[in-house]
This record gives sequence, structure tokens and C-alpha cells, in this order.
Amino acid sequence: MRARVNQEVPATPGIYRFLDREGSIIYIGKSVNLRRRMASYLTESLEGMEGRTRRMVYNAADFSFQATTSELEALMLEDRLIKEQMPPYNIRQKQMHLVRYLYLTEDRFPALRAIDYTQKQDRTRVFGPFRNGYLVENLLELISRHFKLRSCAGSLPGCGSRKTSCINHELGLCVGACRGAVSPEDYARLVQRVTRFLEGDDSEIVVLLNEIMSRDAASLAYEHAARTRDLLEFCERFCRRQRFLRAFERGTIVVREEGKPPSTHFFHHGIYRHCKGKLTERRMEKEVDLLRRRSHGGVADDRITFDRAEIVYRWLQRNRSEMLVL
Repeated sequence: MRARVNQEVPATPGIYRFLDREGSIIYIGKSVNLRRRMASYLTESLEGMEGRTRRMVYNAADFSFQATTSELEALMLEDRLIKEQMPPYNIRQKQMHLVRYLYLTEDRFPALRAIDYTQKQDRTRVFGPFRNGYLVENLLELISRHFKLRSCAGSLPGCGSRKTSCINHELGLCVGACRGAVSPEDYARLVQRVTRFLEGDDSEIVVLLNEIMSRDAASLAYEHAARTRDLLEFCERFCRRQRFLRAFERGTIVVREEGKPPSTHFFHHGIYRHCKGKLTERRMEKEVDLLRRRSHGGVADDRITFDRAEIVYRWLQRNRSEMLVL
């Protein structure tokens, strides 16, 4: 099979499939150089390969491939085909059940809760999805510590009788709604600040954390200032990513590959446009639709859109290519 790969497969971007003896697809991958990547699997010895990869290569009896015009198109095509065909040796792209969301409750004094995909249906103020459970935990801690949104269980513990003590309030991690320390109007403004942050507006948290760093530096608390600096960088990365994901989902995004002069941005595979579930390429006679995937009675699955937005976002970060939001 290695000789066939060297003879038949081009050294171009694209996706490849390995098939078993019955002709079923067992693995789908992508590469900027199909020939080199596929040949790397077909070495004389399987020693040194990770166990799952070794089993896949052992069971592979045939292959097929599809060349693409760019690495980005190969990345998107790989993701779509894996979700459609569910090959047994592809893992990450099928783990959509692991995503988490953040949900603002409908109480008079809302709290933020972590939920999974099955719990998000028919809820209005939901943020996500997030693939990383640690990210969700870090966000909950950050919002409690710096926005002081309540994190206690229930609609509002102590409401009516008012609790005589609240450890989070005493530690400065909550505004103390259960103690009557904040009005519904002021708490609603706090919820609006949290909402803006989760949607990608980092303006308030940047000012707040810079003030904390300045105080720490003035008091020579350099270690705490360094932790605050790391938290500031985390917030900026998170909000930058959130702004991109929201633009990807709701608007039109144009990606221009690095190194292309302005006069060539309409040339073949020079520019991509995402709009309402499609990543299409301008100046092609027929649209290359790499994002169409519908479920749940015709409603787009936001986990699939999120996966594809993440692919484009990581590609942009790696290639430092230009992105325009229209």
C-alpha cells in the first residue's frame, strides 16, 4: 500500500481515509501534504506507534483521499466527514457529549450554573459550548471573585427570612443578595456586566485587574501581581475567542490567507466566507459547503458550529492570517 500512496497520492493539502477489509472507513485524517502524511503510517515496523494508531494501521487494507485547495478547507472537510461517518479510530471530533455550558438562572437574583447539552434545551441565557471543563470551573471562580455574582444553590437561600450569615459575602465573593445587601436593580446591572463578559467584552475586567496589579505592585506583592497578570491574559484570550465565535455564528467572516497581496484576495482559495452555517469560497462556480449539518428538527446543532469555529480560530492563530467580520 505504501507504493500505491507514493504513486497515486499528491503532495498537496487534503483529507485521507483508511478502510478495512470490508471497505468500511475506519479513520479519516487531514494534512497539508497528503503523500507524506499517509506514507508516515505505512512504515515497515509498527513499533513506536501509539496503541490506537497501531491497531488502525494493522486493520487498514485500503485508502482513499480527496485533495483540497488549502489546509483550511482540508480541516473543515475532515471535521464534517468525521461527524457524518463516525470512524471508530477518530476520537476527539465525536466527543460532543462532553461539552458544557454556563446558564444564568431565571431567578430574581440569578446565579450562574454549569450544565450539559441535555440540560440546555428551552433555556434562554446560555453561554457556550465549552469543551474544557477546567475552563468552566475557572470562569465560575473568576465571576464569583471579581464580579461577585452569587454562587449559592437554590433560587435564593434565606430569601424572606434573610440569612444572618453568608460565608461568600463575608469573604468578598458575593454581593450578599440573601442578606438584602443589594437591590434587585443593582443586581440586574451586575448580571448585565457578567453577560457582557461572557459574550466577549473584556473592557471592565481589564480595568479592574490592572487596578489590582497596580495596588499589588505598590505594596510589593509581586507574586500576587504575577497571578493577576496571568488572570488578565486569560480573560483577554477568552474574550477574544468569544468575540470570534459570536461573529462566526451570527455574521459573515472573511479569511484572507497570509502573504496574498490585496489584488489577489478574490483568487482561487484566497478568501473564505462563513454565513449562516456555510463556509464558502468566492469565485467558485459551485459553492463548497463544508458546514451544513442539521439536527433536532431542522435546528443547527451549536456544538457542530462551535467545533468548526474553533478550527478556523486555531488556524487563524497559527497562520496569523487576516480575518474580516462583515
